[in-house]
Amino acid sequence: MRSLTLLDLVSHPVVGSSSSSSSTSTSPSLVAAVTLDAATQTLYVVAETVTPQSCSELCIYRLGNDRQSHELPQPIIRWTTDLISPLPNIPLVVAFRYLPESDSLVLVLSNGHVEQISDPSGAIGGAAMRENVGTFDSGIKAAAWAPDEELLALVTGDDLLLSITATFDVLSEGPLTTTSFGVDAPVNVGWGDKSTQFHGSLGRSAAQQSSLTPTQTLASPNDDDRIRISWRGDSAWFSVSKFERTPTGDTRRVLRIFSRLGELSSTGEACVGMEGGLSWQPSGSLIAVNQRDKGQQRVVFFERNGLRRYEFALKGEGEGTTVKELSWNSESNLLGVRLRREDGDVVQLWNRNNYCWTLKQEIAPRSRITSLFWHPEEPLSLYLTNSTGIEHFSLAWDTFVSSREAPKDSGSVAVVDGATLRLTPFRLVNIPPPMAAIVLTLGLDITKTPVHVAFAKQENGFVVLFDDGLVQSWAWELNLKTTRNKPRNEIKEPVLDWSVKIDGQGYCKQCAVVGKGDQKKVAVLRYTGRGGTEVVLLGKEGKPEVIRVEEGAWRIEGTEDGFVLESKDGTLLEVSSQATSDDILLPSDDLMPLAEFCSDIRTLTLSTTCIVLGLSLSGRLYSNSRLLASDATSFICTHDFLIYTTFTHEAKFIPLFSLESGQQNDFVTHVESVRKSASSEEESSNSVKNGGMGIRRAVERGSRLVTVVESSTTLVLQMPRGNLETICPRPLVLRIVRQELDRGHYRTAFLTCRRHRIDLNILYDHNPTTFRAHLSEFVSQVKEVDYLNLFLSGLKDEDVTKTIYRSLMILRPKPSTSMKAVTEEDDGVVKGKVNEVCDLVREELEKRDVFGYANSVLTAYVRKNPADYEAALKVLVELKAKDSDRAQDAVKYIIFLSDANKLYDLALGMYDFSLVLLIAQESQKDPREYLPFLRELRQLDTYLQRHRIDDHLERYDSALRNLAKAGEGRFEEVLEYAKRHGLFGTALEAYKADAGRYRVVVEANADYLMENRKYAQAGLLYSIASQPSKAIAAYQSANAWQELFTIALSSASPEMPKKSAGEIKALAVEVAESLRGKRRFSEAGRVLLEYGRDLEAAVHVLIEGNEFAECLRICSLYNRRDLVETHVKASTLEAQSTLIDDFGELKEQIEKQVERLDELKKRRDANPNQFFCIDDPSGGPDDIDVQPDGESDAGTAFTRYTAAAPTTLRGGSRISSTRSSRSKRRAGLKKAAGKKGSIYEETYLLNSFKKSVETRLAELQTETGALLSALLLLHSTTHRSAAAALQAELASLEDAFRTSLDHLWSWREKEWATERHEELRLKARGEWVEKPKPEEGTEKVERPKMAKEKWRLGLLEVL
Repeated sequence: MRSLTLLDLVSHPVVGSSSSSSSTSTSPSLVAAVTLDAATQTLYVVAETVTPQSCSELCIYRLGNDRQSHELPQPIIRWTTDLISPLPNIPLVVAFRYLPESDSLVLVLSNGHVEQISDPSGAIGGAAMRENVGTFDSGIKAAAWAPDEELLALVTGDDLLLSITATFDVLSEGPLTTTSFGVDAPVNVGWGDKSTQFHGSLGRSAAQQSSLTPTQTLASPNDDDRIRISWRGDSAWFSVSKFERTPTGDTRRVLRIFSRLGELSSTGEACVGMEGGLSWQPSGSLIAVNQRDKGQQRVVFFERNGLRRYEFALKGEGEGTTVKELSWNSESNLLGVRLRREDGDVVQLWNRNNYCWTLKQEIAPRSRITSLFWHPEEPLSLYLTNSTGIEHFSLAWDTFVSSREAPKDSGSVAVVDGATLRLTPFRLVNIPPPMAAIVLTLGLDITKTPVHVAFAKQENGFVVLFDDGLVQSWAWELNLKTTRNKPRNEIKEPVLDWSVKIDGQGYCKQCAVVGKGDQKKVAVLRYTGRGGTEVVLLGKEGKPEVIRVEEGAWRIEGTEDGFVLESKDGTLLEVSSQATSDDILLPSDDLMPLAEFCSDIRTLTLSTTCIVLGLSLSGRLYSNSRLLASDATSFICTHDFLIYTTFTHEAKFIPLFSLESGQQNDFVTHVESVRKSASSEEESSNSVKNGGMGIRRAVERGSRLVTVVESSTTLVLQMPRGNLETICPRPLVLRIVRQELDRGHYRTAFLTCRRHRIDLNILYDHNPTTFRAHLSEFVSQVKEVDYLNLFLSGLKDEDVTKTIYRSLMILRPKPSTSMKAVTEEDDGVVKGKVNEVCDLVREELEKRDVFGYANSVLTAYVRKNPADYEAALKVLVELKAKDSDRAQDAVKYIIFLSDANKLYDLALGMYDFSLVLLIAQESQKDPREYLPFLRELRQLDTYLQRHRIDDHLERYDSALRNLAKAGEGRFEEVLEYAKRHGLFGTALEAYKADAGRYRVVVEANADYLMENRKYAQAGLLYSIASQPSKAIAAYQSANAWQELFTIALSSASPEMPKKSAGEIKALAVEVAESLRGKRRFSEAGRVLLEYGRDLEAAVHVLIEGNEFAECLRICSLYNRRDLVETHVKASTLEAQSTLIDDFGELKEQIEKQVERLDELKKRRDANPNQFFCIDDPSGGPDDIDVQPDGESDAGTAFTRYTAAAPTTLRGGSRISSTRSSRSKRRAGLKKAAGKKGSIYEETYLLNSFKKSVETRLAELQTETGALLSALLLLHSTTHRSAAAALQAELASLEDAFRTSLDHLWSWREKEWATERHEELRLKARGEWVEKPKPEEGTEKVERPKMAKEKWRLGLLEVL
């Protein structure tokens, strides 16, 4: 779907000036050949002048290939040859080539001389030197350099073929003409041959008859009898075309294919009328030749094996037309055909698309062409030589596509094919090339190929431009309201509105159009001479305005009210549609220049600014000077998005609002270097979710954008082979869906979502408030039951505009929301959304016709979370009473939505046996499973029946209630059932009105709690049930001594007599002993003191629990100082000694841990690879000895810290890949124990140290603080000294902890900080790869926080 556009034309006059030839010349100098230094873009031209002495004077010129340079041609050397070409029809200069490796020019002449000119660029300094490197006495008929410039294929005057190196050594030599087919001659077994066919009545002689008569000639009468040589792009093969007479007597041109060393590979099959044109496709197997057959000029293609493949006919040739030359460009996608006509020469550029050849461009210079050649590195750069100079044509691929905004967009594309246009409106039809909806003939008297086509932006019309200045304006009426894919015969053809021929000399390149109707203005970009460019403004009426462009312009594009020109360096100039010839064009003040020249540009007017988008030939996509992407292959714009394809075969969508000046967001980011993408799929999905360049989709390899039709949500792409692919991207579809929702067209939006598989939640999530307000309209438009069911079935508790379509919904920033707020992360969960929408839709349907929308109502109930199956079954019951057939269908539907077994149980729980049978029958349950059970139920009383059903459904609460209602005689069954299922609360509720049975139930509940060791609750229930003895026993078991003594000291009752003081004292001793066993020393002492009346025993228990302050209090309270002397003082000193011992043990422990950790650090620093098991994978965490006893292990991780070599598996024993529960338990024990030498040791030691610092130290601080106060209250020098010593020891322990803490974690924290900094650096560069999680038990241990309990007594330091 692409066409060629001419960007620039540069003329380089070479000869004709006074310095171009010597003063003794009697004939003008003629350009004979040209070559190019691709590295410096320097052209070298050789000119030939015939002298009066029948000699030829050759002069070589050097000229820059820069349009802005006005450098005159510089002659670098001149000399005279002895002889003019001795061979007929062969020019003097046979081959001319620049060799960059030796910085020299090689000139092959037909008189047999091979000249080499050294240092033509003047890099060394001084004048260029000429050297004759060889002479062939018989002359030279043809020569051609290989593309790699290492070999020269040469044919001498006596038809010898030579292969010569760049140092002019002969590699091979042999005759060109031979009767042999070649070394690759095919083996013919006769299949399909004429001699093996049946010829009927003609007999066997017909099989032997030749298809060509001996006197038939295969030669063309216009053949120039010249030998031509053409190399393949990889320099492995070359072909030679020679006019000769065959042994059969006929004359024809023979095509032969030779290897690099000059060995004949194959010979082409005979071709009637083949002429001298020859060109081998650089990157393919096709050899192009030209043929004249019955007055028709064709280009025929051969394969390397000599077989003819296919052909195409040239266009626009007459009787006097001759093909002079064929030439492929470097990308092998354009074939240049040089034609000699009576009225002038022309070069046709042909392109193959979908196996069809189309004429893309026709270049007709104003003088005769002597040769053409393509730039070796720039595929769209063409050089034409004439007798006096060189013309350089810079071309670019362009797609002529309409750009009207929706809803008037037609998606029309025009493809140039000679003097015809192939038009296709993709909104109406989708026709792949080479076919088209309309093949438009531009005029009966027009045979030229148009150079440019421009569509109008405000109407369905276009303008066609020819190089001679003819402008045609066509009107095209399209009925866009019809359905898609309408027949082609229903599409009207364009009608010529007006045409104008621009006066003056010049070569027209491009055009653009603005306006519509009679106000339409056309701007034509015309080349006027060396470096001269002008813009011609014209319309249907009025005089054309010619505006000179001083800076030069390579590209023109229409805007809303004018035109934009682009110069070679990316500078932008604006031209008003009302401009006059007196206006001076200057660089635009409003449009920032592009960073480089872009062959494809688009102008956009946004809300705050006007921008120009451009795509350079190198694949860089710009928004003015701002680089958007460096890997783009094509782009196009819609109302909301910039769409472009990339070299990585993706189509990306950038919201246009993000291109406005000052907008910085995740959508517009570019990367100059290739970044490593994160391998984690989670990171990729999060990137798409968060919208960071996430609007993208994969396309077929090599796809390019053709056009976009927003109204039909279609994007048309063309594959490299030429076929089309039409897709409907989510961004375009969602735009239409949101637009229809805003208009209230719910049915259109629903059908669009259904057609393109868009989540139907968008119908609600787009604007929940509006949806709720217009729910009635939604139901009225989407009235089909199946559609409503589809909508309800797809509901989910999330806002899809913030989850799966998050990046696609950000089309432009909201005025009240900053960009940061728009793009910030949001989980999108909407709790209760499904239930709310289901209820709203169901209520609306129930207002209309609950039975008509029965399936939708059922869907609304079932889709709730949790599903309301009972309400749905009630609807079925009502429907069954009204219409049994409809009810049966509804039952089938709800079974389809839900689990049939669950519906069966729910229907059974409703005690509706008819509904149960209906569901069971429709769910295809086995009758033997449910009929016996149902028969058994029918024989029971109502409440027993319900009890059995509830018990079967495990609804034990309801079952117990129904059993309680079944009769007075089932009380024992109720107690047993309540005990079995723990439903005493339900039983109590059932017998609340019966005081006697209520008390029995309470006592039974207490017995049940006692059996389950819930003594406190049991004691409370025994008290309620007036069972004090059992309550005391229950509270005693629960150690609830307050409640126990409350009941024990209460007044006498019939259930329990009042206890005596001795019984109370004995009970207190028992309770205190139990509390002592639970280490509740303070409570035990209180019980002995208050209820046992035993002060000494209480003091003894408190001392055991280190409750010295309480001991001193009660001794003072009861005036028992003797107990202080006999019990407390000695106990405090003993406690002080015990704490000091604990300090020492803990200090010794941490010293050992620090020493071991230092040893591990030294080993890691000495050999980190072995430490982390990098060199030896068998030393990894998976090889730890955690296998069950008796199994072998392939290795052990203990070698991670030791010098021993890792163990290896010997013998043929098989290692199990799975772990048993025992091995997993052993692995867990190893991790917990931190066995020395294992990979868990370091983490275990650090965690142990952390626990000592945070937990154990806090406990010691608390105990020390309490003991210090008691020691000082004893008013003894010994105890005061003991307190000071205790405080000093704990302070020393804290210092040791603090020092060890800094020693262990300071270097680790530095390493962690370095790692975090490196991670941030790699993430910023896009090279971060997520690391695997560490093995369980080897995780990073953060620095612990030291315990800071208040224990220190400052007065000890001064006492």
